[in-house]
Amino acid sequence: MKFIEQTHFFVLTGNNAATYVVNCKSWTSVGMSLRFYKATSFKAKVLKRGLHGVLFVVGKLPFYNFKSDIQITEYLNALCKQEIPFNLDESCSVLVSPTRNKMIVHHHKQYFEKFAFGSSYQKVKNEAGIYALLKVPLKHFQISKFYDEKDLVGQYCSFKLSNTHLKELKPSKAPLNLVPLLLEFFKAVPKTVMQLDTYINTLIHKIQGAGFTSVDSQITYLNSLKKNYGATKLPLGLTHRDFKHWNLLALPKVLLFDFEETTTKGLPMEDLLNFYVDPIIKYTENKLIYNNLSAPDKQAEFKLYLNSLGINLEPQVLINLYLIERFLFWKQAGEEDTSYRYFQLSNFVLTKTHTA
Repeated sequence: MKFIEQTHFFVLTGNNAATYVVNCKSWTSVGMSLRFYKATSFKAKVLKRGLHGVLFVVGKLPFYNFKSDIQITEYLNALCKQEIPFNLDESCSVLVSPTRNKMIVHHHKQYFEKFAFGSSYQKVKNEAGIYALLKVPLKHFQISKFYDEKDLVGQYCSFKLSNTHLKELKPSKAPLNLVPLLLEFFKAVPKTVMQLDTYINTLIHKIQGAGFTSVDSQITYLNSLKKNYGATKLPLGLTHRDFKHWNLLALPKVLLFDFEETTTKGLPMEDLLNFYVDPIIKYTENKLIYNNLSAPDKQAEFKLYLNSLGINLEPQVLINLYLIERFLFWKQAGEEDTSYRYFQLSNFVLTKTHTA
């Protein structure tokens, strides 16, 4: 029985429209709450440190209108338009997605619990399935402990994730070695082998059905690939589809998470390319992205990846296929601006592609 309501929760809306329910009880509680704030650049890290200090000071102000755990539960249930057992306590914080239909409760130093309903329901159900698939011995990466999955069809789904089983939680100072990690991930499920011409026919159909105009360059290129390499065998495997810095922890053995977009029949090299392109696509010139992908070190990395899978195609082919897949991906997600940036980049790269 609760005799005293814990009134130290502060509701903060971020620039990306996500809502952070910060626990201002102590310096440690604020820090645990900010685990949701993924800072990758130096500037972002400085801002995060400053925000940590500000929120700690705010938490000491006696006149500030903080929320109790009961009030936060009521607030979350109002967003959900249903009653969900979030089980909030004095040592937790919450992230509410910009779409307001996905919520993650962080029970500090214990576990995360993810809840989803509405349009996020199926994605989180997909993520649960991927965690189940990855319950196998892993050499180059690791995942959180996955348990207590619930599925109230038509209402919500949820599951818990814990990292208390991990032996080493300090970030590694060594540079990420992406190729063995992503090869192991790609091969974690039985691969599907498809002839390139079959894959391309499906891709052309998706382009034509997506409502794009001026896709002649992409269609022409894909038809040339069919003509020259149509009989080539293309393996499809486990692909994260959102593989970026903020969806991993660079521990000595990398911790991967956020498998909502993951597919078991993904394009080879997609995750490797996405790691370099997706975080910068909105603010980087096409020429700079192209030059980065064409750099000798990147080309060597791409060739190592393809050779390890026995794929007899030049990296440029997979780059062009990736860019097409990506503008379709963001189009389907309703991110028109991001989709258009990929479309522009695809057109630019195709002008640089002299041979298929």
